[in-house]
Amino acid sequence: MQDKNKKISVNLIMVVLGLLAVCAVLSPVLYLTVRDGLGNAVFPFHDQLDETILNYVFPARYFGASVYEQMMCGIPQEGLKPFCPIFVPLYSIFSVYTAFLIQHCITVVTAYVGMYLCVRKLTDNYLISFGTAFLFALLPVHSIYGNVVMGTPLLIYCILRFREKALSGKIIAGIGLVFYALSTSFVLSGWVALSLVFLVFIIISLKNKKADWMLLCSFGILLAVYVACNIDLFIEVFSGDTWVSHRTEFGFGVSGKPFLETFVGLLTKGSYTYEAESKHEFALIPIGVAALLLLIKKQREKFGKIFACVAGTIAVLAFFSALMDTEFVGKLQDKLPGMLSSFQLSRFYYFLPGCWFVLLGVSGAIIVEAFPAKKLWVLVSYALVAVLFLPTLNRIARDKDGIFYQNINQINNGKAVTGYITMKSLYSDDLMKIIEEAIGKDMSSYRVVHIGISPVAALMHGFNTIDGYSNNYPLEYKHTFRKVIADELELNDYNKTYYDCWGSRCYAFYHEWGNAFMLGKSFGETIADLRLNFDELRKLNCQYIFSAGEIVDCGKYGLRFIGDYETDSSYWHIFVYEVENNEEDSVSDRDIGNHYCAAYDYLGDKR
Repeated sequence: MQDKNKKISVNLIMVVLGLLAVCAVLSPVLYLTVRDGLGNAVFPFHDQLDETILNYVFPARYFGASVYEQMMCGIPQEGLKPFCPIFVPLYSIFSVYTAFLIQHCITVVTAYVGMYLCVRKLTDNYLISFGTAFLFALLPVHSIYGNVVMGTPLLIYCILRFREKALSGKIIAGIGLVFYALSTSFVLSGWVALSLVFLVFIIISLKNKKADWMLLCSFGILLAVYVACNIDLFIEVFSGDTWVSHRTEFGFGVSGKPFLETFVGLLTKGSYTYEAESKHEFALIPIGVAALLLLIKKQREKFGKIFACVAGTIAVLAFFSALMDTEFVGKLQDKLPGMLSSFQLSRFYYFLPGCWFVLLGVSGAIIVEAFPAKKLWVLVSYALVAVLFLPTLNRIARDKDGIFYQNINQINNGKAVTGYITMKSLYSDDLMKIIEEAIGKDMSSYRVVHIGISPVAALMHGFNTIDGYSNNYPLEYKHTFRKVIADELELNDYNKTYYDCWGSRCYAFYHEWGNAFMLGKSFGETIADLRLNFDELRKLNCQYIFSAGEIVDCGKYGLRFIGDYETDSSYWHIFVYEVENNEEDSVSDRDIGNHYCAAYDYLGDKR
């Protein structure tokens, strides 16, 4: 009874510590939200707060719609498929600012809880589990992708629990697996998770000379949820009745990367892509110390297999990530049919951050147990682990690209010094309302195009656009939009390659500005030689241009200046021009812009 009460007390203490740790991680974001209002915390906007967030906003805002008429002259709902289905209801219930904040909080909490449970399961050490989970939850995270990166420890824990004999463990693990699948993307990481679980099932079954049915059940639960949430994708792939994606013209990335350089970099540098940064460089110190301590027989017996298994998993993930990005594999993949030729096969790296920190937690436990189980030595062992963990804490907390640091910096110095772009300033609700009133027409009756400006603010407000950012849309529309910008592309070789060999940003780039699309109110440049095809604009029912700079002598292009607008809180200064009507345009031509659509599914972004 005394041991049971002691265990309950320890668990309560760890729950309190866990809550304090999560609050500490989230405190800068929550403080700015309370102090300055919703939407004023700092998050990375690239591939997150730009049109990427519309993968949640549109399915929630236009629930049941088969086509989203608002973007790129009409996109079928499959084209803005949410990455993680579990978060869509948030955008139906709350404002986009509240919904994204909750999504971020859920991701951080999942990171902490998953890592804590996983390391404790492997080591039975509460304090090491707590410290490791705290470090992991501090990592930079793109919350828009849910638990694609931060859910790895939870996945490991649930699979371990599902193999237990106790029914309660299986129920908890089953719920965890369903949550993991609903809060991750099948296209981004789900297929890798399924592949890894099935591979482990094969290996263990061969080793034990009998099928490990619990592992197969874990695989089945994940597969069932992914199929249910992506049934349209599976039908499209297996039916063979598909349209042609713009991804079939992808040319970026075919040259590949040197295998050895990439492989070594994944093992040492801790940063392969901004979406999956592990920041584990200094964690290699305690990991190395633990590897040396494993030479002691007692340590090897208890933690040797666990350490070797996690380290081996990291090596395998790094190997396949590096291999799939080589020129050799790229050329082979280029011969595959359809969208498979541009599918990013290297996404094993999404699982590396979680595995690195699981290995760090196991290493901490190895170091602690290397000392005698006497009070003084226990204190010394934990002090040593704390010292070894501190460089990693400093590396993550002071990372200038990290959410924690950026929000602290924003609190201390303000946006006038930091220059960070908040959701509120990016979406500029007040500015969009002013422009809507200045135009004075029903927004559904016309479309707009942007120069030097991300279309996300207009789309979020309710304007209809002919431009947009999509990782997978019909090749036919790419060619249609290209007619609008063909002459501009001829004046800038980089823009031409950027559009023709990638084209996911279906934007009206101005040749003198490169492919810039985040030109804010401090920009101050003008457009003196605009080469857009205005007849093609009219065919797409594009009646207005939102520009980051003044179009000099706009009348010679058949444009009428409406006004330039900005507000104190807005990131943008927008010049609005009306594309004057050409009476020779036929009604049928203008209708093209209202009815152009084709079905497609989001399959990620390979650069």
